[in-house]
Amino acid sequence: MLTSRRHRPGHGGYPCPRVEVLLRSLQPVQQLNYQSLLAQFNQLQQGVASSMTKCAGDGNLDLLVDGKDLAGWQEFSKKGGKSSWYDLNYDGLTDSRDWDIILKNFWRRCK
Repeated sequence: MLTSRRHRPGHGGYPCPRVEVLLRSLQPVQQLNYQSLLAQFNQLQQGVASSMTKCAGDGNLDLLVDGKDLAGWQEFSKKGGKSSWYDLNYDGLTDSRDWDIILKNFWRRCK
């Protein structure tokens, strides 16, 4: 069975209907190639995810909660406040709760 997922750190995957339709139209050899590539991608992604350090407040993933994170939050919150790299509590909004997470962890270094 062919499946596709969109990925964003912390949000898992969800089906992408347009891609699902395209995948059903692949020839058998193309399906095998896709499955092979998907398996390799998933393996790489699992390795990256397991090696990443979770760092509350670190929206830009530089392992330091600092002014860059405040600036990033401000930039994304101006774009409608929807989910972004700075949606730190994963509630679907880039809002004051995320700002508070940055402030609570300000100057935190993560390893």
